[in-house]
Amino acid sequence: MLNNTRENSCIEIKLALLCVLVGIGAGLGAVIFRYSIEFFHEVMWVHLAGFLSGFSQWAIMFIPIIGMFVVWLFLGATLRKGEGHGVEEVMRSISLNDGRISGKITPIECIASSFCMGFGGSVGPEGPMIQIGSGVGSFIGQVFNLEQRKLVLITAAGAAGGLGAIFNAPIAGVIFAMEAVLEEFNTKGFCYLVLSSVVATQITKSILGNKVLLEMQGAVWGQWPELIIFALMGIIGGIVGVSFVLLLNKAGSFVSSINSVPGYVKPICGGIILGLFALYFPVVLGEGYEYINMAMDLRFTMGMFFLIVLLKIFATVVTLSFGGSGGVFAPSLVIGSMFGGGVFWLASSFLPGIVGSPETYIAVGVATILGSAFKSPITAIIMVMEITNNYAIVLPVMIASVCATLVGWALLRGCSIYN
Repeated sequence: MLNNTRENSCIEIKLALLCVLVGIGAGLGAVIFRYSIEFFHEVMWVHLAGFLSGFSQWAIMFIPIIGMFVVWLFLGATLRKGEGHGVEEVMRSISLNDGRISGKITPIECIASSFCMGFGGSVGPEGPMIQIGSGVGSFIGQVFNLEQRKLVLITAAGAAGGLGAIFNAPIAGVIFAMEAVLEEFNTKGFCYLVLSSVVATQITKSILGNKVLLEMQGAVWGQWPELIIFALMGIIGGIVGVSFVLLLNKAGSFVSSINSVPGYVKPICGGIILGLFALYFPVVLGEGYEYINMAMDLRFTMGMFFLIVLLKIFATVVTLSFGGSGGVFAPSLVIGSMFGGGVFWLASSFLPGIVGSPETYIAVGVATILGSAFKSPITAIIMVMEITNNYAIVLPVMIASVCATLVGWALLRGCSIYN
């Protein structure tokens, strides 16, 4: 009996240390990934754009065309037919392959997605970082020959570390890994995931700096009747999030079903559309965090807020459906913030006496899209609290996120943007 207890204790200590090791790998992976994005962005939008501008101002539209074609070519050359990547691949490996992820997927995802974000593809870093972190976890688990359940857990620990590190949101990383990746909550698993997420986030903060993604210290909200507005935002935002999911899935299926043209035509067509955005409406390209900060200063009109919502959805759908690579968290943050900014303009016009600050509406808008599209209300609430560094708006965020998630559950029948 005593020997069994000691053996179990050694196994638990070993797993805890391995989760710390996974956190180190995920944190360093986040740093490399962020530097890669910046490198490719400089190559494409400083050096190549400078060269092309010598011919014509129209020439910059070739940057997304070149970018989409290169990503398509790279993924086609490195992935076997039917082999996936991104969050969907992580979830598939956990549910069908006991947490085993091919070792080559991690560098492929890092290169393809950082290049796609670098040239201005409307995608975000969370999908690649969940893949990178999970790949590190799976690799370490296989090296140490962990049994199936522990291999799944350490793979999920990598996902928690990757998401926590890239967004400086360690709690959200843990909750997302349990809520969306493992789809179960338990105390012991929570502890292991925390080890990875804390270590990964701290490494990233030490190297890249302690940056709050959306600083909203001044965000406030008014009287309790304003909660009704936030609940209505949750319902309407839930419909927006569901529309985003459906468009993304339908467009991806439609483009994949087109077999009458050579494969390279699809990324070129997608690049042409993104190139037109680069010329006439660049606000919808890239991660778009700088435009969220502009939204908090109300630099857009009400009509422009809602227009950006529609075109950001379209740009993200085009990027991913026509061969791009990346995540959908960052586009969701932009979509949600613009939706919240538009609602603030509307509410302040008709109900000026009870409306709080625009930052609150932007945060609530983000929570509605995350809750409905990702079927992860707890992650949405925690994520908004961490990336805004403001707990004072937790009640509006909670009510809106839950309402949006219920709408998503009802309309998508329990599915999310990943499945």
